[in-house]
Amino acid sequence: MIEFIADRIQGKILFLWGQWLYDPHVFPDSLWHQSSGDDKLTFPSSRFILQRSVALGRVLRVELSGPLVLPIRTLPADEIPLHGLRESEIIEGSLDNLHEVMARFTTTRQLP
Repeated sequence: MIEFIADRIQGKILFLWGQWLYDPHVFPDSLWHQSSGDDKLTFPSSRFILQRSVALGRVLRVELSGPLVLPIRTLPADEIPLHGLRESEIIEGSLDNLHEVMARFTTTRQLP
């Protein structure tokens, strides 16, 4: 399982997780499906195009157009409640109060 969270999108958090990063049809620029090891990381990138199904939250394709960005901080996986989250979500809020944002999101989200 891959998790990626960014909060540089005008007061919103982009949350991505799932096995799609290993799929060469979804993520052709990823070197993870070409070789093994973390020395080939190409994502997260400073610029990328994310094609996703808004209704289903499914990641359809990721195309990179910028260099690799190293994490500013990492969070333990057990601090992020995955229940009710789709592969991709864009959520109002900030990483500074991630627990509050996630609690609000999971209680107000309406499933399709």
